[in-house]
Amino acid sequence: MNSGQGSDRGIKANELAVEALKQLLTLASAALALSIAFIKDALGTDRTRATYIFLIPVAWGLFAIVIWSAWVAIPDACKKMAERSSYVFAEGRPRVLAQIAQWSFLLGLTLLTLFAVINFRLFFSAQEVVKSAAP
Repeated sequence: MNSGQGSDRGIKANELAVEALKQLLTLASAALALSIAFIKDALGTDRTRATYIFLIPVAWGLFAIVIWSAWVAIPDACKKMAERSSYVFAEGRPRVLAQIAQWSFLLGLTLLTLFAVINFRLFFSAQEVVKSAAP
């Protein structure tokens, strides 16, 4: 393989990695916003009966970490991409920030899912109360 092909591969890998971080940033932002609205609306007055409620603010904190770390990693990686054509996420700050974003997203989503599974029945009882109160 000549150096031109290696350079092209590095550029493409960098572009894909930055795109993946952008998608992670979008997903984390959406998960944060939607979970806030969903929990308020889905649980209604039953939210005081929910268990393991601490999972929610921890998940939100993790999503905030995803947003911050991806937000910092993308321009940092782009700056390094302008300097060289090798894979910029192989080492240094872009790699660390990307890993923080990935693991924080995974853990935050896991905690939200765990909360939903543990409190599964509450979601349905809250909706029944809302339906029975409707005129």
